[in-house]
Amino acid sequence: MIFNRFALLVGIRLVILFALLSTLAATQFDGKWLFSILILCSLILLMTVELLRFINRTNFDLVKLLQALEKDDFSTHFQQRPSGRSFRKLYGAFNKVIDRYQAAQLQQEAQKEFLNIAVSKLNVGVIAHEEEGRILIFNEYARSVVEDIIPQDWDILVLRKVPIIQFLHDMPTDSPQIYSHAKGAQAQSLLLQASQFSLLQKRIRLYTIKDIRSQLDQKEVESWQKVIRVLTHEIMNSLTPVISLTDMAGIMLKDLDQSKVGTQAIQDALDTAQGRAKGLLSFVKSYRQYLKVPNPSLQAESVKEFGDQLVQLLGPRLQSANIKLEYAPASSLGGMLADQYLLEQVFINLFTNAIQALEESPNPLIQFEIKQDQQRIIFMVKDNGPGIPEHQVSEIFVPFYTSKEEGSGIGLSISRQIVQAHGGRLYVQSQERLGATFFVELPLPEKLEQM
Repeated sequence: MIFNRFALLVGIRLVILFALLSTLAATQFDGKWLFSILILCSLILLMTVELLRFINRTNFDLVKLLQALEKDDFSTHFQQRPSGRSFRKLYGAFNKVIDRYQAAQLQQEAQKEFLNIAVSKLNVGVIAHEEEGRILIFNEYARSVVEDIIPQDWDILVLRKVPIIQFLHDMPTDSPQIYSHAKGAQAQSLLLQASQFSLLQKRIRLYTIKDIRSQLDQKEVESWQKVIRVLTHEIMNSLTPVISLTDMAGIMLKDLDQSKVGTQAIQDALDTAQGRAKGLLSFVKSYRQYLKVPNPSLQAESVKEFGDQLVQLLGPRLQSANIKLEYAPASSLGGMLADQYLLEQVFINLFTNAIQALEESPNPLIQFEIKQDQQRIIFMVKDNGPGIPEHQVSEIFVPFYTSKEEGSGIGLSISRQIVQAHGGRLYVQSQERLGATFFVELPLPEKLEQM
């Protein structure tokens, strides 16, 4: 409709121009028509200029529209001139095109922002860069693993010789590999994978980073549980008939003539064997609790209130042992999802170990700190005791391992199970003569829900 009207108006102007030219030709440029000839020439010139202006105005506006789209300049607006009634719908259509492109760009930006937020909240590190080096994605988890200032170019990171970056850069595609990574006091086992694809004629390299240490710890716990389950079953099945047989042998011995030489010695031996068998049976039963750690009933808890209650609970015991406590919770602590009673048991165990380690220290001190970052809540229980010998650090979480004369060796093992059931980690850092620090890391509520 618009272009039909445009053609009509162009046609009218051409007809008028043709009529003027015909009239000029009819004068045969006779001198007596000089004044008329001048007027006709002037009108022909004006009509030609008007025709060109009329046609070019549309071309200029169309070029203006295309340039606005090319430069994403959505502030451009086409005024509907009073003199251009035939262009009113055309300019309206131009403005609608501008508005449509603007809305499409806003939607694209919103989708991009949504994807960036979603990727940043993943518990998996994601890195993507173009073949030329420009980094496209480097989410929060990946930054926390690398612990380095992130430039906008991958090649700069490689040149900095950041170990994990070099490992990623050199590893083959579609071949997952495990990378051991020391992060402060915590050792991490990372599963790394690289892949490559083309997008808009550009080669993109994508890396994923996942901490599998917690999975390895969980597998280790499950392996120990299987071993313990088999051992307790077999030992109990063997001890029960031994106790029954010693009971029966004792009864039969009493029926014999007590005057016979050696009867009392045999009775004493049977009593001793039976006592040891019952003691071993009780010992095995006590370890079955390692297999029966209850599943936590997670509830929303205030981290600060939990720490305050714990200090109040353990305060009298520390005072009676003449141990100074330094309690330092961070000022900006939020909430957590936890089973308060199970988690309290973990810290009671950690504080108990610290109290025992400080029995011979001249100035016993326990430091209890709580802090929080974007991924987790970190509890630290640090003592200034003799520390844990290096050869024992890797063994203290093994079930039934203990360096104490009266220890059962399952306290730390059960504590680790409880923390892992909360989606967290329990580990230790220690140096001889410098004390030991136990770390309990729990995920933030939103991170735990993603697990």
